[in-house]
Amino acid sequence: MHTIQTVAQYVYLHKAALVGHTVAGSTFQVKDMNARLAALESEKPDTESALSYSREFEAVVAACDAIINQYNESTQQPEESVYQNTSGVADKRKNRLSNILPNQAFRPVLIAEAHKEDTYINAVLVPNLTRDNHDLLTQLPLPSTVTDFWRLVTQFNVGLVVAFDLDSMDSDQTIGDFLPKSEKKPFENDRYLVETEPPRESTVAWEFPLTVHQKAVSGMGNSVPLLHKTLTLLACKDHKLDPESVLELQYKIKSCRLSKKSRIIFMCRNGADQCGLMCVQSILLDRLEADQCLAVPVAVGSIKAIRPQVIPTVDQYKCLYRVLKLAHESKNVYGNVGDGSL
Repeated sequence: MHTIQTVAQYVYLHKAALVGHTVAGSTFQVKDMNARLAALESEKPDTESALSYSREFEAVVAACDAIINQYNESTQQPEESVYQNTSGVADKRKNRLSNILPNQAFRPVLIAEAHKEDTYINAVLVPNLTRDNHDLLTQLPLPSTVTDFWRLVTQFNVGLVVAFDLDSMDSDQTIGDFLPKSEKKPFENDRYLVETEPPRESTVAWEFPLTVHQKAVSGMGNSVPLLHKTLTLLACKDHKLDPESVLELQYKIKSCRLSKKSRIIFMCRNGADQCGLMCVQSILLDRLEADQCLAVPVAVGSIKAIRPQVIPTVDQYKCLYRVLKLAHESKNVYGNVGDGSL
């Protein structure tokens, strides 16, 4: 009911998966990781076919751009470009940045639970290791989209929210108040009451247990049961692309996953930068645990073709590899954290 299962969407994802094949030598066995990284570290590769970080990243970006352009041309409706929002003037008030908009083929459609309720949210469904259209990337809520955010959480079976940039809430007026102030001061609006318990702090995040209570609203049918939901929010600290911090945060994310069926929301101020890195890194670490063969461009391409602003710099691209190396050198510690489910 929530996902868009169309031929065009599957073709789009298939093309995204082909990104890895356009980047020569990008797939490698785990046992060859050190040699692979040594080659990437060199900005002057020994052979013409070899790629440095910069050249590989540029090839991935070019391939994703080509996929997006082909998709836009195939719709034969330029106004429905993944870079444009066609859902109406009202939706433009629900986007923080005019150049980071959802690909309409992968946008989650909210259920209208009340009369004339909008179904739009600036978010995209992205694949994880085993499922298409499973996890979500979104922006931190605007004051006008706080209720929409909690609708997304409750309607799409979200069990974990991985949030960045929350430390700027007090100074950034574009970020809506959507969380409890403390266990004694819950968040409340006309649709939801959100309570928390005392958080647990680690070196990389604050872990908040949340309970969401849905309120009855005018226009909602009596047959709709009012929801009571528990989940976890990780308020992530700034990792500054430090591989050890990124990997530790991945351990924390893995330990907080509830089940194979529940979704993860990755979010930050623009809905792409820091949260996109964590989303892609999570896929790669799960692949490292499950398989002996890695293809970083495929993982990046599968998300970047849906949300082009994900992994925007070569420094983030390098970080993906360096975290994989650290995880491998840690003797599969990552695979022993949490329940191993997705």
